[in-house]
Amino acid sequence: MKIIREEQKPVYCSIVTYLEIPDYHLSDKKFKSIVGLFPNIVHLNLHHSVRFSNKTLNRIAESYPNLKYLNLGGYNGDRLITDKGLYAITNSCHKLEYLNISSRKEFSEIMIWNVIHSCPRIQEFVIYGCKISNTTFKEIELYLKIKYINPDIATRYLEKIGQSQMCFSSSSSGDSNLSENSKYYIGHQNPL
Repeated sequence: MKIIREEQKPVYCSIVTYLEIPDYHLSDKKFKSIVGLFPNIVHLNLHHSVRFSNKTLNRIAESYPNLKYLNLGGYNGDRLITDKGLYAITNSCHKLEYLNISSRKEFSEIMIWNVIHSCPRIQEFVIYGCKISNTTFKEIELYLKIKYINPDIATRYLEKIGQSQMCFSSSSSGDSNLSENSKYYIGHQNPL
């Protein structure tokens, strides 16, 4: 990826709202240049991108308060991002509807609770491979209007509380039920 100098910024950059940077070695310095080029991002995909730190997450929080989609999922063995970076995101980007932090073991369960309580608009919260207990799953159920739940996580949770999987099907009335048409998962990528 070649970053264009600020004085050479093309006209179309200011109208770009979707930015996909998956599977990339993304340094904090490179991301700083990207933010300067694309000021109106509402959809940001950094899936499997590596080598960025909390500085980048802080910059996302400062620069993109209208962010609706953020994908930070994928293994990041360098552990340069922590709860502090995600905290900045959740306390600034209250319009988030999609958040993927799958396989990010560096985020604590307490931080996941912060996401639940700070971003009430989240409809899809991808936490596959994260540290999560049944208590946290209950919290997600209580506070978020999730449309997507990983069948594996949902099944394990429902078995522990003695419920059947039927509570996630057919009825479209009531807040705790998902309609038949809803795709549901927390974790695995959408198969469609």
